[in-house]
Amino acid sequence: MYVVKRVRGRDPLRIQQEMEELFRALIPGRPAFAAGVSSVWRPPLEVFETDRALVVRAEIAGMDEERLEVGVEGDRLTIYGERPERPHAERRSYHEAHVVYGAFGADVFLPFPIDAVRAEAEYRDGFLEIVLPRQAARAIIARRSGEVAVTAGIRDQDGRDSNHGR
Repeated sequence: MYVVKRVRGRDPLRIQQEMEELFRALIPGRPAFAAGVSSVWRPPLEVFETDRALVVRAEIAGMDEERLEVGVEGDRLTIYGERPERPHAERRSYHEAHVVYGAFGADVFLPFPIDAVRAEAEYRDGFLEIVLPRQAARAIIARRSGEVAVTAGIRDQDGRDSNHGR
């Protein structure tokens, strides 16, 4: 076993950013960024599911809705936009600077099929919340030997078809 001694600890946030850049580079169709040279930052996200939907919440304060792009392609939700730097005329010497400006993006892989037509997005109080309803389950009902009918319907908690009262 080898023990590696570091003079100073690594910043956990920077490690996370490097790992995200590495994985983003593996996604087909996305540009690969050299380590530490990424011009796109990733906003903090919360991704959770309920009985009826997948909810994605991104913290991106200081935005205009017109600068946000949200899309679904296959099993991936993409969020892109740009937070413009605030103009200032006077010279400044920062003591802390943790607010990131410029282009940002995030990809979220969807764990189940969603109904993109019923998807909703709302930007309020610095948070973008996207609700992606689950796609309605398809029920297969056997008719006669050799015939199969497929209907679309939403099942309730008891497993009954809510569209047909069964």
